[in-house]
Amino acid sequence: MNMRIGGLASGMDIDQIVKDLMKAERIPLDKLKQKKQTLEWQRDDYRSMNTLLLDFRTELTQMKLTTKYRARSVTSSNEALATATASSAASRGSYTISNVTQLALLPIG
Repeated sequence: MNMRIGGLASGMDIDQIVKDLMKAERIPLDKLKQKKQTLEWQRDDYRSMNTLLLDFRTELTQMKLTTKYRARSVTSSNEALATATASSAASRGSYTISNVTQLALLPIG
């Protein structure tokens, strides 16, 4: 049988006082643990955001290099007289045919 006499018969509860002191001593440590957890969450969020931004940048680079996004179109004011085609590597611009010296002959056949 284990018997305790609190406070050497002074009426003080020594065990509770020690527990309270230990609890008070742990408060700074608990705060540091909370701050550490918060910083770890922030770090993880920054890493996630960096990954998303890198993926976005890579996608933009691919889009810039893909001919699908550099498609060129050609229009003519009179399709019966002149037509043209342009590849994705063609420079943007506007061209005018102002003087025709000879008509092209179409093969018969």
